[in-house]
Amino acid sequence: MARTLAGGIVALLLAATSLAVEPPFYSNGGGLADPTNPYLATGTVTLSGVPAPAGFAWSECPADSPTSANALGGFAAHRTGSSGAFRLADDFTVHPGELFDLDAIAIFAYQAGSDPDANPFPDVNLRIWSGRPGDQGSAVIFGDTTTNRLLSATNTNLYRIFNTIVDPDGPGPGLPPEPGTTRLIRELRLAADITLGPGTYWLDWQIIPTGSGTAFTPAISIPGVRGLPGWNARQFIPGSTIPPVPPGWENVIDGGTPPQVADVPQDLPFLLFGTYTPEPSSLALLLVAALGRRR
Repeated sequence: MARTLAGGIVALLLAATSLAVEPPFYSNGGGLADPTNPYLATGTVTLSGVPAPAGFAWSECPADSPTSANALGGFAAHRTGSSGAFRLADDFTVHPGELFDLDAIAIFAYQAGSDPDANPFPDVNLRIWSGRPGDQGSAVIFGDTTTNRLLSATNTNLYRIFNTIVDPDGPGPGLPPEPGTTRLIRELRLAADITLGPGTYWLDWQIIPTGSGTAFTPAISIPGVRGLPGWNARQFIPGSTIPPVPPGWENVIDGGTPPQVADVPQDLPFLLFGTYTPEPSSLALLLVAALGRRR
């Protein structure tokens, strides 16, 4: 009887505490509190007042003042024969008392001038690290650099654009860029079957475009904010011979526009799909408490 009672309580606790939230359950921009928002959309009207096409919205590089804005539409994430192998990485934390049971991960990318009706990104590989990529002691715990994990590619109806109010040449009668519709952002959903307990983990991805194309991932874009404390995305640079630059991981930095404004670290958008569940030890504590009350 006691065994049956305990089993029933465990089942009830699992049913009550396993938060099988409709995916996604986590966003790098909003965490568990705002899991469906990748923090890319900045509105249907640019800062300069230009409306987006019907059914679309802008993803505009943010400005923190009328004279200071982010300058980069995105960061290279592609592997091609002509420009080498880039990779991007960003982190998330599973806090004590939590489990993340992942089914899939969504990242975001654009290719300037690509056909909106044809996916230019047929192949994406993914790794998950325990520890920051490039640091001594960090280790890959899932994935590799060869397996294609792409499940789907979906148009987001967001156009990535440069900031429309800050003159890139500094104060004066300059002309900020006009918004365009050549950089359609796509959501790329990737297979990822792993359960993660408490700790800090890094997603590390690379996109292999069609032909010799490119792939750029835009940074998280919050209106009025060039960056936030704790933003720490990484990029693997393939290196070059002229000038001599060794390959390796570097921080993702937006140098800003005009050139004299501060360099600001960036974060990258991603969504986690699957199930968020309290860690098993938490369930055990709940079981003990329930049995104690039963007596």
